Amino acid sequence: MNRLSRHVVVVAVAAAVALGSTAAPALAGPGGKDKAAAASSAKAGNAKSDRKLATSQRRLVKTATRKDRYLGRLSTHQRVIRLEDGLEAAVTNNIAADRTKLGELKEAAKVAATRPELRVVAAALGEIRPAVYNQVTSQAQKAGSLAESTLSPEVLELLNQLISSLGTYDAETLRDQLRETRRLLSELEALLEEAEEGADEAEDEDTEDEVDEEDDADDIAV
Repeated sequence: MNRLSRHVVVVAVAAAVALGSTAAPALAGPGGKDKAAAASSAKAGNAKSDRKLATSQRRLVKTATRKDRYLGRLSTHQRVIRLEDGLEAAVTNNIAADRTKLGELKEAAKVAATRPELRVVAAALGEIRPAVYNQVTSQAQKAGSLAESTLSPEVLELLNQLISSLGTYDAETLRDQLRETRRLLSELEALLEEAEEGADEAEDEDTEDEVDEEDDADDIAV
């Protein structure tokens, strides 16, 4: 091989090597960048989802804690302590059961790993309404006041049944049940007022009769 031929071969080899070294990145570059970008985007998305999950968990735990503390204060409040002994015990036991349930929901919120799991916990927390006990104690106090009045056996039996039903109410009691109890109390209160008015009218009539009799006696004496 003469000098010119060797030179041509060397140039050809060098060109081939150069072409190979530039072609490989050209083929591999775009695909590699797309994969890296996709991986980075997925990682960022997962991190954002994890942060949202953690935020929801903290919010639910905070809600459960707030409701539990409210019930804890209520269990030793005067409005509960002053209830009739049997009713006080029933209300206190119901509050304790609600607090136990809140503790379980708090732990469930902490370990929830998905949004659907948190939604289940949130729904259960929403059903526990500590303010129900404010109505229970208020209605119980009114019922106790009515029980101190002179009632017919039928009315007294109905009132006792109503008081017993209040002892079964907890923080998950439906609003319709509370409204029905309030309606029954109003009806009993109206019946009591009618009975008292009837008694007052009868007493007035007796007084008038006595006055008439005294007048007649005075006429006879004259």
